[in-house]
Amino acid sequence: MGATSHSFKEGAVQLPEGKVHYYMAGSQGPPVVLLHGGGPDNALISWSRLLPVLAGSFRVYAPDWPKQGQSHPYHGKATQQELERCLASLLDTWEVSRAALVGLSMGGSVALGFALKHQERVTRLILAAPGGLQERVARQKLSYLALRMPLLPLLGRYLTRSRGFIRSYLRHVFKTEVLDLDAIVEAVQAEFRAKGSMFDDWLLDETTWQGNRTYHMPHLPRLSSTTLLLQGTADDMVSPELVLQAASLIPQAELCLLEGCGHWSHRERPEAFNAAVLRFLTPLLQDS
Repeated sequence: MGATSHSFKEGAVQLPEGKVHYYMAGSQGPPVVLLHGGGPDNALISWSRLLPVLAGSFRVYAPDWPKQGQSHPYHGKATQQELERCLASLLDTWEVSRAALVGLSMGGSVALGFALKHQERVTRLILAAPGGLQERVARQKLSYLALRMPLLPLLGRYLTRSRGFIRSYLRHVFKTEVLDLDAIVEAVQAEFRAKGSMFDDWLLDETTWQGNRTYHMPHLPRLSSTTLLLQGTADDMVSPELVLQAASLIPQAELCLLEGCGHWSHRERPEAFNAAVLRFLTPLLQDS
């Protein structure tokens, strides 16, 4: 393990399919695992603002999902089921029997799927604009065909060379002014270059001809984890209405709406996002 430029420790777990890189902060307290989203995301893009906030009281782990960030090479498919298995393997390697999970978008879908299957391993659950809540999209068959166009990977690699395209992409992610937008543009462009594609295994596998492969909504009433749902009210990637419905179905759920924010509220309004996470996790300190 060595220090990063962000003063976090880092390490890697070698799984049969390849390397999974992770950051770690904090030396004591209840464990918390931060799970970033898909697309042009990685652990530092999502969690560089939250890691130091939690590190004073918690042991925090933030993995780069397979084929994202520094988790290369990886020879398996990073689908919902494989990412849930990856999370279980990471927890076992870290010798963490139970942890709080914070999941964003794709990471939220993985955290939710894992919590439904392994409720005994989850102390608290935080879902930020989580995936997996929609049975199908409006143009499901068209989306399925578009994602499988032979020239799409080449087009994606061409578009992501342009900082103008990245800024345009982020206009759909953020709905208000973001102070460190230039740094985010640079990090997102670097992630796109490293991935070599605009689309990840999770999205390609989830988008089937008939509907989305993962649909958590019918299973939410049996979720026993105390859960916080964090949602930007202007998010047009994960509908706020779906998150409101999810909050009504989870037995022990709390909803925090971040007014005017889009899909990446953790970077758009980091102070409000981080404060909500810290407040929700603080009761774990009393139990430890």
